[in-house]
Amino acid sequence: MKTLSVLGRGTLGVLGNGIRQSGPGHTARHSFLAKGRTSAVYLLRRGDCASLQFSTTCPRSARKFDSRKEFWWPLDLGEYLLSPEELAARRDPIGANNAKEAEEDDQGAPDRSSFAFAFDIDGVLLHQSDPLPGAIETLKFLHENKIPFILLTNGGGKHERDRVSELSEKLQVPLSMDNFVQSHTPFNDMQHLKRKNILVTGSDAAKAREIAWSYGFDKVIIPADILMADPSIWPFDPLLESVYASTARPLHKPIYKGNPYSETWDPKMLKKNLRIHGILVFNDPRDWALDLQIITDLLLSHQGVLGTYSNINGLNGVWQQDGQPEICFSNSDLLWASKHPMPRLGQGAFQAAVGGVFKAIKDQLGTKGPRQELSRASLVATRLGKPMIGTYKFAERVLMEHRARLLGPRQADSRPLKSVYMIGDNPDSDIAGAKNYTYHQKKTGKAGATWFGVLVETGVFKSLVKAPMRHKPAIIVKDVFRAVRWALVREKWQGPFPTWAGAEPELPRVRKRRTKQEAEEAENPIQNDRENVAKEELPEGDENVVERKLVDDVKKVVEEGEATKEGK
Repeated sequence: MKTLSVLGRGTLGVLGNGIRQSGPGHTARHSFLAKGRTSAVYLLRRGDCASLQFSTTCPRSARKFDSRKEFWWPLDLGEYLLSPEELAARRDPIGANNAKEAEEDDQGAPDRSSFAFAFDIDGVLLHQSDPLPGAIETLKFLHENKIPFILLTNGGGKHERDRVSELSEKLQVPLSMDNFVQSHTPFNDMQHLKRKNILVTGSDAAKAREIAWSYGFDKVIIPADILMADPSIWPFDPLLESVYASTARPLHKPIYKGNPYSETWDPKMLKKNLRIHGILVFNDPRDWALDLQIITDLLLSHQGVLGTYSNINGLNGVWQQDGQPEICFSNSDLLWASKHPMPRLGQGAFQAAVGGVFKAIKDQLGTKGPRQELSRASLVATRLGKPMIGTYKFAERVLMEHRARLLGPRQADSRPLKSVYMIGDNPDSDIAGAKNYTYHQKKTGKAGATWFGVLVETGVFKSLVKAPMRHKPAIIVKDVFRAVRWALVREKWQGPFPTWAGAEPELPRVRKRRTKQEAEEAENPIQNDRENVAKEELPEGDENVVERKLVDDVKKVVEEGEATKEGK
């Protein structure tokens, strides 16, 4: 039996809650004691020194005793380390629990801060503009119980302030910009482009310009500005001419009209003519043809000057290496749920179109130089939105800040966030992103919450459509209401559960214990996911588009290797 001795001078006070044992096999309760236990403190009294021996069980075998009395106290070592309030709570759990619940009305229950939710909107909370069954009740429950959540959507085209106001009214729950992330929200962090010329486009390019202004971008240009300044750039009858004319603004510099194929460029030309440093696609464009033409011209230009062609395009198989503007897509959703019974094309389709056209043009123009085998046939781009790791990293930062405001910094810091449940309707977006972000965190050794993908059947995903699922969720449920209830059961939630008149009365049951193989399949991304995450590429593996970060990293490694060879 392991013991711990504590020596001290003076008189030992009453320890409470114990049993006095006078000899082997004889026990008697003190009149002031209650609830004797076998877990004990062995107390020996010798003069003015006391030795307290703590053991886990009382010895039951007979043993020799001297004339001194022995006392067995059902008090474990942990109680000596408790504060008076905690000790009172242990001895009077009912009264302490009542006081604790009263305090938690203002501060939130302790287990509320260890998990959180992230919701997609279209196909999860809304079907077009109408709330889906159970969505209102679910969000009201989370809000009333101070359980942190954010809305994480690949939608866009409106300012966050306007979208939050609209959603608060439809979903009947207070929302704010603090817990809302849409596809182009991370554009706000692109400080390197805030003072430079950028081209923006989207479903309403004029609205996209206003959003960019609100983000702090000073010099914002839309396709209509360019078309009105030079109609020959798209020599067809514009179907939206009246729209373009009403939204176009004068360019602050002219479009270059000289020889586009010059072998040498005058540096003054860069300052005199319109130069674009970045292209931001806020959401699904409406006039693909015009946008495709202007974007392609810029990707082939010299230093982003519209109307020029870089003389090093295709040199040694290299493209986009002559100061062309970086292009950023706010999301890569190929399909999205709408009022139409079948999913509709999203911004991912426009992204694929840009990548496909750019590849076709490069294949036709060919490459030059001795190292043609290095030709890279993919468009170099920055992609945000789900399932990209950068967006989940941004979303987790927003969630942590919102959680600290909701729970208070002290409680948020004392109990780290362990689990985030990403509830979505698209396996290739919501589920893939959650799994790949968690895998990326583990691979890089960074501490963070584990993201679980929960798939609902109210949007893009249809369980009746028999198609291979590349990204397996933790569970598939009927709707968002059942998704949250499943997560609460998994978290061993002790508070009330959400209720809804249209829901089944019984609680969802946690899945049966899985085999080792099933657990590995559920927790780890499939092999394609691992490879793409390792390469920092899209999980869906679009062969026509690669990440700008990947290319920059490879270029840096090559430059460092060449410098090492030269002895620098």
